[in-house]
Amino acid sequence: MSPTCANRRLFEAGANVGYVDPHFEKVTLPNGVVMEGLTDPSEFNADLVLLHTRHAGSDLSWVTPAQLVLDATYRNAELPQSVLL
Repeated sequence: MSPTCANRRLFEAGANVGYVDPHFEKVTLPNGVVMEGLTDPSEFNADLVLLHTRHAGSDLSWVTPAQLVLDATYRNAELPQSVLL
């Protein structure tokens, strides 16, 4: 399952899902729901951070040690709480 599909399924199951992507201000899910990207991810207080695409220059300083990071990029060894897929 792709990470994007996983995000959609989590959202449809009732999870509070947000995303950060400087290339997409908003996305429309297949069910017509429009999700807007987070302008300040530090205010989202995510329990789980899923990294599936990390663009060059992306700032992850908002990720806290208390957040579990599921890293599908294998590029974020600096995050000690990271779990690789």
